[in-house]
Amino acid sequence: FVFGFGCLVCWGCTASEVRSARNMLMPHMRKPLPREDADEDHVDIAGRDGRASEVPLSSRDPPVFERLALAHALAQSVRL
Repeated sequence: FVFGFGCLVCWGCTASEVRSARNMLMPHMRKPLPREDADEDHVDIAGRDGRASEVPLSSRDPPVFERLALAHALAQSVRL
């Protein structure tokens, strides 16, 4: 997901796919941040026992609206 305030949120992408998405967006950026000012986070959700937890989003496949809502929340928190 790409947000107009300058955040890209990727779900289940490889590092190569994220790099490719960033490169495709570069021509459309007005003032890209220097690499050292950009944030990159990886989020894994795990239970108390350390095992990966499943987060049920919806019965739809893929759960686009739920992913969009979570991506927007993450993007807003980075933007602050």
